[in-house]
Amino acid sequence: MPIIGAMRHALVLSTLTLALLPLLAQDAQAAGDPTAKQLKRALITTWAGKKAEKVRSGTADSVMAGESGWAFSRLPARCKTSATAGLAIDKRTWGRPAALSMITAMGHFYGETLITMAKPPRQAVPAGCARLKVKYYNGKRITVTITKVTDLPDISGAEVSAVKTTLTPSPWPHLSHPEFMLTIVRSGSLVMEAYTDSADGDVESAANPFTEAAWRRASGRLSG
Repeated sequence: MPIIGAMRHALVLSTLTLALLPLLAQDAQAAGDPTAKQLKRALITTWAGKKAEKVRSGTADSVMAGESGWAFSRLPARCKTSATAGLAIDKRTWGRPAALSMITAMGHFYGETLITMAKPPRQAVPAGCARLKVKYYNGKRITVTITKVTDLPDISGAEVSAVKTTLTPSPWPHLSHPEFMLTIVRSGSLVMEAYTDSADGDVESAANPFTEAAWRRASGRLSG
């Protein structure tokens, strides 16, 4: 091969290699992500002395099969997004390895979802959903307030955000001040979603310790 032709050939190969490096890195990262079974083993399955009543693994769309998600049931469809109802309802997560646990303890309901994905949907209050009135099944009108949470769990080295839903007045006679909180914690390709509800407000006091404990277990079991 002539020298000029050889140089041109080498230059083309070098250019192609540089162009493919990011794609090769992405493939390597994807290949190293935990499987659904590994995610399941990293779930928190006991909290406040109670064991999880549901533990599932599979894909993000399958682990929520039969469940309505985390949003208040009477929210209009436009307000039921990944920020209010959970990552598993977002089609961008479907097909991704995932695991789910649900625990009832100390008068609260707790849920955890683990998913691997490079970039989860941004957790933001849907437009027009920060405050709205809805009619409950019994005809009672409920004010639903959805806000970003500033009192976040104490987790370093990860991205953390949370959204809280408050219902006023309570649609249920036995629950004085219902609140729901959905927290997203992400480090690398590991994404954890923690859900907590509270019957008498101050949902952060119940949600944050649970989220911190769940993340410690998940990140500890899946690191390395």
